[in-house]
Amino acid sequence: MSFMSGSGKAKAPKHYVLAGSADPVAEEYEELRSERFERKGRLSRPRNIPEDVVISRGRGNEEAASAVYPVMLGSIHSDDIRSFQNLEAYPYAFESDLDVIRWACAMAGESPTARLLLKEAQLDGWSIRLSDLAQDGYAIDEENRSLQLDHYGFTAHALGRSAYFRNTLFLSFIRALRQIWHEREGHVFESTHRPEAALMLERARAADCETIAILCGWELRGAGYSDLWRSILGSEEGDMAMIFTRAIERDPTGFYDGSVLTRTFCQWYGDEGRITATDHATLERMDAMLAVAEGAEVFGTEPMRATDIEKLSRLPAGRIYLRGMGKNICTDPYFAGINDPINESHLFQIVYDSKVTVVEGVPFRDRKLARLIFPSGLVGASE
Repeated sequence: MSFMSGSGKAKAPKHYVLAGSADPVAEEYEELRSERFERKGRLSRPRNIPEDVVISRGRGNEEAASAVYPVMLGSIHSDDIRSFQNLEAYPYAFESDLDVIRWACAMAGESPTARLLLKEAQLDGWSIRLSDLAQDGYAIDEENRSLQLDHYGFTAHALGRSAYFRNTLFLSFIRALRQIWHEREGHVFESTHRPEAALMLERARAADCETIAILCGWELRGAGYSDLWRSILGSEEGDMAMIFTRAIERDPTGFYDGSVLTRTFCQWYGDEGRITATDHATLERMDAMLAVAEGAEVFGTEPMRATDIEKLSRLPAGRIYLRGMGKNICTDPYFAGINDPINESHLFQIVYDSKVTVVEGVPFRDRKLARLIFPSGLVGASE
């Protein structure tokens, strides 16, 4: 088969010859299927590492990519690194992943908030390494106390040369440290709260992690590392950074009483994309928990309370920047509404499934009916 292509200029027409038959061929791939509630667009993936997933640690065009072993955070002395290294020039001398990790810890030491978060992770015995996470930022293994940061397919030398990916990696490090703090404080809600309450509390936790990352970026800006703040302004959370800057310019004392952080936290809910992505990831995780439970009780019965929201916002220094805001966040549709129809349907299905009584493998909505049909099988039935 051949065809001719002409152009606007007076030149000889070009002849293209296509190899093979011109007849269309339809092939069916059985392994490709549509997942339930699958959507296109930005998604916040689960941060916990699945048990059956092995993460590749080679990247770039390295001929001999060796395994990157985890490094104990407690073995990294950020004060010594800051004493002997110029942190602005250090990235251009990266030779290994350990250099990247040492730089990230040293940068965290320049921020009072990040410094305290890092110390708590060091005391708890967390390890860290760089891995290929498909641009997911970070992943946390609570059981093994392991933190993985995404290297975005770059070698250590390339990360040092790319300000964008280097700063993105550092911001992921700050978010991960805050997530570790939440895990340490026991802020896991699925086992104690209703599904709808756990969904709202996961939103608040995600908003808090972004707020703390912006706070650390501002503190580092004051320490002279303005390129990190510029990276935040150009990121998807740039609107939160703008609100932070505007609030602190109008009321400088708000930096100390927490009102600046409160406004930044509230701005997280101003982007429907952030809310939808976080809800989707949370609901998928709940769905997986129900599937594994096989009828056993998964969720708790507690509703969302103002104190649950406020305790999420405690800073390492002890101040709670959402004090007095918990009730509004629990009741105001701006914070508690679900505008995405897919996520809303998904939540309703999870609530429905969580209230089912399973007897002899048969689900019942009415426990009395289950007792009438299976009088002996109700023993040990789950609700």
